[in-house]
Amino acid sequence: MNRFLQAIAVVWFSICLATGGHAQDEGRLYPVKPIYPPELVRPEITPSIQALPAEAAGQLPAYDGEFFRINLKPQAGVQASAQGAQDILGTVLNAIGWTRSREELILQEPQRAPQGDPGAIEDEIKRAEEETRKRLSGEYGKINEATEKALREQAEEVRSRANTRTTIYRYVQHYQGTPLENTALQVIWQSGMGFSAVTGRAFNAVKLTNARRLDADEAQRAAEKYIGQYTEVSGAPKPQPELVILPYGEGFKYAWRMDVTAVDGPYRVWVDAQNGNVLQLDPLYFFDGGRGLVFNPNPTTGTVEKTFEVDAPSGGQYRLQLSGVLNVNNSGADGVCSGDATIADPGTGEANFNVNPINGTVVQQVNQANYNCRFQEVNVYAWLHEHINTVTSTLGGNAFGTITATVNHNNPCGFGINNACASGTTSLTFGIGGGTANNSTNFNDLFNTAIDVTVVTHEFGHLVNNNNYGSNIRAFMNEGLADFWAYTFHNVNTLGAWAGQNRGAPANDGRIPRQADVQDVFPEHRSIANSAHADGEMIAWALWSARLELNAISALGTFDINNNLMAAIATAAGTTGTTDRTVHDNYLNLLQQLAPRYATSRNIHKILTGFARAGIYLSERDAVIDISDDFLNRNDAGGPTFTVFTGRDYTFNADGSANTGTQPFNTRFTVEVANDEAFTVNLVSSGVQSGVAASSGGVGSWTLPAGDWNTLKAQDQIFYRVTTTNNTGGNVRTSGNPGNSFLTNVPPGRAAINETGECECACGASAATPRGVAAVTLLPVVFALFWLRRLKRKENR
Repeated sequence: MNRFLQAIAVVWFSICLATGGHAQDEGRLYPVKPIYPPELVRPEITPSIQALPAEAAGQLPAYDGEFFRINLKPQAGVQASAQGAQDILGTVLNAIGWTRSREELILQEPQRAPQGDPGAIEDEIKRAEEETRKRLSGEYGKINEATEKALREQAEEVRSRANTRTTIYRYVQHYQGTPLENTALQVIWQSGMGFSAVTGRAFNAVKLTNARRLDADEAQRAAEKYIGQYTEVSGAPKPQPELVILPYGEGFKYAWRMDVTAVDGPYRVWVDAQNGNVLQLDPLYFFDGGRGLVFNPNPTTGTVEKTFEVDAPSGGQYRLQLSGVLNVNNSGADGVCSGDATIADPGTGEANFNVNPINGTVVQQVNQANYNCRFQEVNVYAWLHEHINTVTSTLGGNAFGTITATVNHNNPCGFGINNACASGTTSLTFGIGGGTANNSTNFNDLFNTAIDVTVVTHEFGHLVNNNNYGSNIRAFMNEGLADFWAYTFHNVNTLGAWAGQNRGAPANDGRIPRQADVQDVFPEHRSIANSAHADGEMIAWALWSARLELNAISALGTFDINNNLMAAIATAAGTTGTTDRTVHDNYLNLLQQLAPRYATSRNIHKILTGFARAGIYLSERDAVIDISDDFLNRNDAGGPTFTVFTGRDYTFNADGSANTGTQPFNTRFTVEVANDEAFTVNLVSSGVQSGVAASSGGVGSWTLPAGDWNTLKAQDQIFYRVTTTNNTGGNVRTSGNPGNSFLTNVPPGRAAINETGECECACGASAATPRGVAAVTLLPVVFALFWLRRLKRKENR
């Protein structure tokens, strides 16, 4: 008999009304409060653009040790090699004025980024392509050649990006033989492009402000003593501490870095190598929970049957376990269940968990008649099994170790019954919640987090992040990305609506229920709350908004953003701290990794629009353009409306706080529209437009006049671009060179013109539907895309 057997189960599938809660500083919820080093104070530098390789673009560092990314001109014939990487890196280091010995940069083992299974990728492309074509045919009857061309272009671009092979040459800076913390330089090679980018940071001036006096054992004892003041240190095996040099304020300190495991979870600790003080402390586990207004609705729910693999039966019984992959346990906190779910082997080779009483759907409160304590185990197992396959087989994420998930718990990671948490790359724990266990309607009490699939996927998202992020992922980034994985895998923009049903509508303060929406804009959102969960809402909104934009074009949008995000986080690098600038710079760093993957695609404008709606721009002054519809109706009397985003409405003070009193965005713009990509056929110019106002940065709009629309719509497509300037015509930025030439010569935007207009909600609803998800999930996406259209109209008022 095969070790891996197919199993069937009904799992909980919920589309819930939004509920909400109040914020609270996560630092007070961890038994050991995080500690962050002071903001870096580094000397300014003046890089030489002329010294960069020919036609290089990107962002150079403005001060010593600032993260940068240089995008290189594609060279298809260049093969991956350590020598080639070293040569490229040397040229870039010369350009930024780095004068230290090259021997201080130690090359690590080259990383070859995993790829998704080609067959799975091709299946997804064909499914989405046909789905989009079917939807558009329903709108138009017969799709014209311009629309067919757009669909083919989308498919080819997605196929090319998904099948790109990537090798990362990672260099770690050392000083007198000791590594500098979080200073990796990465040279990226991609198939068909050669060496495509250099990203990271390096320090030219290294001034140590302490001495090395403690050995590893003394530092370990100091760390455990500190943590032992607040929680109990576990007896788990202790990895050997590593001596590093930690950037710290105006200088650098010798520090011992180690992981200390407490009963509530692991912490990463940096101990001063001179005096034993804790310089930095980061929890390595993540959680969800909170408080809010009293609200006790009846959730709208449904079920869908899923198949998955389990091990062959043991002792005539099947368990929810797949060796080397996944194991789900039941802790019994509800007082009803004892031990893990099993079913007898019927001798058919199939483990059918879709049987009574395991598939009973009475799960909300323990005191309900026919309450079922087993559904949660199957629910978590089936969804995690699907997500593991999606991440590793389709999206090209790194393989996981054996994931252990515990449901029905009374104290996940030491945070109490109203929480769920993830630890490391393989451990998940889901609290039963006071709403379920104690029949409570108190706003402090959640319902079973193992039943709410958005919470399950959010916690799984932490494992994805921890297993794939390049280096130094910060808590707010981890939370925001985990939110997005939950949103994108389930086609909803609300997290924890069922688990948090006692709490009212989402309040944008970090507590579940959380929602990706127009309030999640930097830096204004930080005035609502600045916890890790609240800060994470901004990057989740940026990605969700970009996803909506991509899905408005094609059903490939969801796969496209998920696949490219997985690749982008592999080279991302976090900056330590909690100031406005630190949060911003971490999100900017992710955009700098993601945007180049779209540098040859018209979809770059969709990515930049999504981030602009969250207040994140590649440069202070910019030129980002969006169109009201990507498929236009030739019979419309009026032309499309263009929204223009002109840059940031904030700067930063010396202490890292955001200053919205100084708004550097450009204040004028000129939109150009034509029937050809060279902008020579029926060229229309808006002329210089003003009226740019602070919103999510500088935002303005312009509608193509009816007379010009009548001329342009005689053909089947239009192309568009924008130029922005300040009030005097200076600081010129163009959408063809976004981010002040961070990217160069990107294709202009394009919209197809048909006999009838394609409603974004019709195409987009199917666009957001992944394989294996019931058709009922279309409903929230339809609402979301209707909402996207309303958002665009609001921007254009």
